[in-house]
Amino acid sequence: MTIPLRRQVPWPKRSIRDVQAAIKHVAMTPISYGLVGRVKLGLPLGTTRF
Repeated sequence: MTIPLRRQVPWPKRSIRDVQAAIKHVAMTPISYGLVGRVKLGLPLGTTRF
């Protein structure tokens, strides 16, 4: 018998974990790499994403 995930991890912890995973997925997009490079080089962002 398997226990549903809801009973294994309390919901507040699971929600925080899910939000952190979503943030990491957004941060690891190729567009983000380009924006970080432009900031480090002191160039304008060229986007209104921030």
